[in-house]
Amino acid sequence: MNLIVGDGDLSFSLNFARGMQMRLICTVFEDDEASLVAVYPTAAENLQSLRELHPRVDVIFGVDATKIPLGLNAEIVFDRVIFNFPQTVPSERKHRKVQYQRELLENFFRACSSPAVLTEMGIVKVALLAGQGGMDIEGSYKRPRDADSWKIVENAARAGFIVVDAPLFSACHNPVGFRGTEESFKLEGSRYYECRRAGGVGMPQLEPPRFAFVLSFWADDGWLSSEGKFLESVAALGEEEKIDIGLTLAEGDYIDPATGKRARKYKIDMCAGSRTALSRAKAVGLLERVKDHAVAIEGGERRG
Repeated sequence: MNLIVGDGDLSFSLNFARGMQMRLICTVFEDDEASLVAVYPTAAENLQSLRELHPRVDVIFGVDATKIPLGLNAEIVFDRVIFNFPQTVPSERKHRKVQYQRELLENFFRACSSPAVLTEMGIVKVALLAGQGGMDIEGSYKRPRDADSWKIVENAARAGFIVVDAPLFSACHNPVGFRGTEESFKLEGSRYYECRRAGGVGMPQLEPPRFAFVLSFWADDGWLSSEGKFLESVAALGEEEKIDIGLTLAEGDYIDPATGKRARKYKIDMCAGSRTALSRAKAVGLLERVKDHAVAIEGGERRG
């Protein structure tokens, strides 16, 4: 069973339905046919063609892609959920500021994470324009500043998904363009980001996320003699979470001239395992657990 959300004028759903014999549900954000045609005049003809394919194809109005279970109100679980070129509605877009698009992506993934929406081995496919994904695979299209991308890996990870593939978007379908405007998409370099639940079987994630931190704490001579216990405990933590946690001791300890205390400093590099979702929030949480391991050893004390 396939689900297509936020399909604009329903042209993609029509192409998809004609090319496959599987059951399909396609949804639009607008509340009814009149509202849809007012935004996308070409939707009227596509809608009629899709209705001719009933009962294999159903069209449902008024579905918010971030609240899929509520919008569908049906006991159907999908093998594949597709969202092409997601956009916030114009009233919320505010010049398409990137943070609103990231929130849309995160909330969409959270909706898909529900067992009432996606099967255990199900796939979520998101099409993004060139440079929006923020992944190295985009090559020269990757935006110089990470802050300018939609961070597909990060927002998928927050909902427990990993990106396993990112093929180029098929040129056989020409999307209608930005919602509520006459501005069309520039499709060159666009990609489909294929995502699965973390921890399952199948393809490993394409670009495991990495994070770097600096850890500093007070450590007396007694702590130094037990430093090996700290390193072992961090290694066990990484194995438990299926995340590689690398520790590199910074050169030279800082000695506080007033108290004589020694500050121990490590550079910490975290890299997610092949099937582990790792968001920045989770990485920061792991950093706190590493700190807890450091000060749990006698002679260790937090700084600040």
